[in-house]
Amino acid sequence: MARRIRAGVVALVALVLVVAATVVVTRALTYAGGPDAPTSPFDLPAEGSWAIGWAAATRGAANRPTELVLVSPDGREQTVGQVSPNSTVVDISHDGRRILTKVVGASPDVPTPFTVWDLETGESHRFVLGHDADVLFGGGGTLVTTEAYPRTYTAIRDRRGTIVRTIPRTGESAVVSPGGTTLMYATPTGIDVVDIPTGRLVSSTRNPQPVACYPSGLWSDGAPKLWCGGQPGSENTYVVDPSTERARLIGAHQQGLKKVWPTSPVTATRTYAPNGPVFVRAGKVWPVWPAPASGTAPVRDIVAGRGSTLWLTVTTSREAYLPPGQYARHDLRTGRTTVLAEGITSVQVIDGLT
Repeated sequence: MARRIRAGVVALVALVLVVAATVVVTRALTYAGGPDAPTSPFDLPAEGSWAIGWAAATRGAANRPTELVLVSPDGREQTVGQVSPNSTVVDISHDGRRILTKVVGASPDVPTPFTVWDLETGESHRFVLGHDADVLFGGGGTLVTTEAYPRTYTAIRDRRGTIVRTIPRTGESAVVSPGGTTLMYATPTGIDVVDIPTGRLVSSTRNPQPVACYPSGLWSDGAPKLWCGGQPGSENTYVVDPSTERARLIGAHQQGLKKVWPTSPVTATRTYAPNGPVFVRAGKVWPVWPAPASGTAPVRDIVAGRGSTLWLTVTTSREAYLPPGQYARHDLRTGRTTVLAEGITSVQVIDGLT
């Protein structure tokens, strides 16, 4: 299943990657997307496969009808349909055949419309939930829905939004594993892991720090991943050993590694840095896309990672909210960044992790 950013919306936030005293060699930017990219129809990934590098994205402008597209790893695009203004991609199934979008509301009192797009049949199914509802794809085409207190359960729904069954839940900030079989959520004392098909509690890990901790997905071997932080700049990311239920720190203490991917050596985003979020590899700060010598420096945000590949969103200003932008792929081995699509307002990428 798609690597998900748990805020629901992949915001194009500032990621300034040029750091003082860091010397890099500026490499040529290649271009594989946008209006000049191949636009001929292409076959969908095989049903049930793990379509690493495929992505679902919205293209448009605020308060205007928006286009929903499927983007292949080489930058080809296929239009899925038109979505409502202010829509964002919430999730994409791990075989790239279903996409979940929602309309971002302006008020907590307004219910949120969600739509499931079935690329295989061409059908779409719309349903409405409360403003605080989080919805992600589960296994077998189901949906996993969590809502804030006083709801004490997680609902398993069909693709039309109808509840099929429920799972008791005693915490918040839930995330779902790539295949939709594992539910992780934060409790007052730690992180609980539940098997979705059976509803059985698999493990319960105590918070490794005396601060709030939250699940952030799975590591490459299936181990739960969580981050803890009491104040800006003090975030720490941990990986839980399923056999011992103990959490292991990734990186140095208070290094601020919030987003972490299964790269070797460890690749992460340090959220709070003097000049904005930065990219960390082998304990050092590295630029992913060197800024030009003059002009406006691109703003980048890492949205997914797998092996030696990172996926980015890029804009050309330093403001906080700047859609539309670009969607790009970065190769850690060569340092080359390839633009896959332009005019992007939100994106979710399949990378095998949540």
